[in-house]
Amino acid sequence: GEDKDTQLNLTWRTLDEKRNEEDYCKGCGTFELRKMIGGLVEKLVRGKTDEPVVVVSRDDEEELRKQREEKQEDEEDLKSLSVVNEIFQSRKYNLLGMYVSSYINVKNEPKRVSPYINYLSYDGFGIGVNYYHLDNYHYSTNVFVGYLTRITKTTSDNSTNYSYLDLGKVSDSTSSEFFDMFGENFYVDVSFNRNWIYKKWNFWLGGGLYSESGSGTIITSNEIIKTSFSSSGPLFDGGVDYNFENGINIFMRMIGALYTSPITQEVNKQDYETDVNSSIKYNVGLGFNL
Repeated sequence: GEDKDTQLNLTWRTLDEKRNEEDYCKGCGTFELRKMIGGLVEKLVRGKTDEPVVVVSRDDEEELRKQREEKQEDEEDLKSLSVVNEIFQSRKYNLLGMYVSSYINVKNEPKRVSPYINYLSYDGFGIGVNYYHLDNYHYSTNVFVGYLTRITKTTSDNSTNYSYLDLGKVSDSTSSEFFDMFGENFYVDVSFNRNWIYKKWNFWLGGGLYSESGSGTIITSNEIIKTSFSSSGPLFDGGVDYNFENGINIFMRMIGALYTSPITQEVNKQDYETDVNSSIKYNVGLGFNL
C-alpha cells in the first residue's frame, strides 16, 4: 500500500499450475480490504471448482466454535440423562449410608418442673435401604444411633444451652461454668413413599411408623438432671436425591413425628413426668442403586 492506495496480489500454486489474481483499491479501509481479499480468493477457487465459496471471518469462526461446543455439551447431557433414566427404570434397591441429626423438643412446663431439660440434640450415623415397588413408589427402612451434642436446661427465669464443643473448657467442678453432658439416641423407621422424577432428580414424600429411645444427662456444679424417653408412632417422610451415571446418588431427607409422649426427668434425684412434643430427623448421605 502507498498513501492509502492498496494493491493486492494472490497466487495459487500446485505441482501442475500456477495462477495469479490481483486487484487495486484506492483509499480503501479495513472493511473494503477484507471484501477485496474475499473476492480474490473466490476468483482463484472458482478457477478450480463450481462450488460456492464462503469466506468466514474470525468472528464467524468463533461463533461456529461456540455452536459446536454447545451441540457437543447437549449431546453429552442427553447421553448422561439416558444412562440415569435406565438406572431409574431398572433399580430395585438403593443402599444408604447417612449422617443424621436428631432433635427432641420437650413440652415447656417451667411451673411444673424447675429446672428441667426442654431440648436435646443428637448427631450420629445410620444405614438404610429403599426397595422400589412399581415405577413411582418405594419402601424405606432406616436405623440410626446418635450421641448427645446439645442440651438446653430451662428454669422459670431463663434457659441455658450446653454444647459438646465446650466440654472440658472448665475442669474445676466447683466453678459455676463447669458442666458435663452425655446421652444417646436410637431410632428405627419403616415408610412407604411416592416418587417424582425430574431428569436426574428424584423427589419423594410419604409416611410410616417409627420407634425410638434416648437419654440425656447434664451435670453442673450444683445439680444433676437426667432424662430418658421411649416412644413410637406415625411419621411423615420426605426428601430428594441426585443420581449419577455410575449408580451413586447423594440425598437429603427429613423425618418428622408430631406427638405427645411421656418423658421422665430426674432433677437432683427426684423424678418428674413431662411430655415430648416433637422429634425431627435430618439425614444427608450417599446411596448406591442396585
